[in-house]
Amino acid sequence: PYFGIQPKTNLFIYLFFSTALVSAWRLYFFPLLSVSAPAPALLVGEGAVSAEVLREVNNNTRYSIRFADHIDTSGFPAQALQEHILAAAEKTGASVVVLPFSLLSSSARSVRWDTLMLSGMQFIDLENLYEDLFGRVALPLIDRQWFVEAQARTPAIVYDVFKRLTDILLSALALIVLLPIMLAVAVILIAGGGKPFIFQKRVGKDGREIAIIKFRTMLFDDGENPEKKKLNRITRFGSFLRRTQLDEIPQFWNVLRGDLSLIGPRPEIPHFVAEYSREIPYYEARHLIQPGISGWAQIKHASPPKFKLDVEATKNKLSYDLYYLKHRSFVLDMEIVLRTIKIFLVWASR
Repeated sequence: PYFGIQPKTNLFIYLFFSTALVSAWRLYFFPLLSVSAPAPALLVGEGAVSAEVLREVNNNTRYSIRFADHIDTSGFPAQALQEHILAAAEKTGASVVVLPFSLLSSSARSVRWDTLMLSGMQFIDLENLYEDLFGRVALPLIDRQWFVEAQARTPAIVYDVFKRLTDILLSALALIVLLPIMLAVAVILIAGGGKPFIFQKRVGKDGREIAIIKFRTMLFDDGENPEKKKLNRITRFGSFLRRTQLDEIPQFWNVLRGDLSLIGPRPEIPHFVAEYSREIPYYEARHLIQPGISGWAQIKHASPPKFKLDVEATKNKLSYDLYYLKHRSFVLDMEIVLRTIKIFLVWASR
């Protein structure tokens, strides 16, 4: 006050100096404190997968590599591609090569190529790097070898037994705790006319058809009949049940029975499964494990398709389901549980 500085002036001075100092820290001083500069790398691949990896790595500073060059493999004969990779590695001084490991098994390797492989050059599988970066599988790179590796990583029998025991314990506990709410919802639905529950056909583990139980949210149970669907609509109370996810509570009974697990890919409608199996390679692989109430795709996929055919959105969803198939473990299951709780708390706080 003695110098006649007003509060707005204080704010302006603080804004100016803090912006300047923080910018200087981020741009000049922080990079000097880094443990090491990103290692120059060479990316070898084609299509949207390699483009996505290139964009993610080179647009972020948190990764230990940075791509100095990208070689598009489309149209390259094996021998010519290897020579091109060798020349690019020498030119850029790359110490890391990211490429599909299928290229390493080529029988047309040259002496220079073998020398490169034995020289200490680090090779990273493009498929595994993609999974680490995005938490999902690169569908264009999947082949039979991928499933062999995924099966090799199958958790021990202890995991399956423990997961089933956890499903039984927690679903039984949930049904007991939520019984008053379930009774209240059932009474309201019966008073409004009609049965309180509906049973929806879904495809479970090993392609077995299961019946998912839910609270009725529409005028009547149309049984997935297209003609009946035209006459059906969501009731006001049903809209509340869907918005609050209360219509899903009876599915804990499916978990207790063994039709579902608490964690796993969401089960799909049978005639959708038939269509997706024709359109999407390896789609039926998601039926190798038990479907669940919540899953990796549910917490990672922003807009999963619901009650309508959508091949492109389902491909995206499948990439997360197959990631869970390959990487499922106690740790990943716990992460899904915690993220599901977080999503629910964020929704409840609105």
